[in-house]
Amino acid sequence: MTHSDDQGLVLPPRLAPISVAIVPIYRKEEERQAVLAACRTLADAIRAHPVGDWLHHEPLTVKLDDRDHYQPGYKFNEWETKGVPVRVELGPKDLANNACVLARRDLPGREHKVMGVPLAAAPARILEMLRAMQTDMFERARKFRDAATVEVDSYDEFKKLIEEPGGFLLAHWDGTRETEERIAAETKATIRCIPFGPAKKPGKCIVTGNPSEGRVVFAKAY
Repeated sequence: MTHSDDQGLVLPPRLAPISVAIVPIYRKEEERQAVLAACRTLADAIRAHPVGDWLHHEPLTVKLDDRDHYQPGYKFNEWETKGVPVRVELGPKDLANNACVLARRDLPGREHKVMGVPLAAAPARILEMLRAMQTDMFERARKFRDAATVEVDSYDEFKKLIEEPGGFLLAHWDGTRETEERIAAETKATIRCIPFGPAKKPGKCIVTGNPSEGRVVFAKAY
């Protein structure tokens, strides 16, 4: 589907990121035909499965990896490297049970694979996995951010803690370019954002002692 920019020019279609990669597994030609047919049917079912407003009603994007010149293990690694969230594995034994195997990229290893997922239930299960993955990754990122964020009330403390890699410092700043540039010159730390909420409580700048409307987030770029 093409789209237009603000000036009405027709632009090339946007390439949506792949949500699901289906990897067929077979050895014999008769297995190949049956497995690929089941994979195509499953791919169509995944695309047709309603996603609701979570994805703005856009269908899931599915890639059926039917390349014969690569082994399944190579394909698994390639799709993980490319960042595809969910992988489907389907071979003759799975097909005999009318089922498939699902794997989440953020939970690597055989122990985290979901075996024996009925083909009819797979589209809904995949959507559940994608939603769970988004929630889990968001919560991990939030916990990491909170654990790495420290409030500081003096410039000496600031200069000491900013040397520790990977941290964020919440400190009062008087809002002037001069103070911001001084901190950057002396510590190589810069303001990353001006948060809302409790950080907006007034205080005194750690450098000048002048009034501050609230704490801002400082960090080093690596």
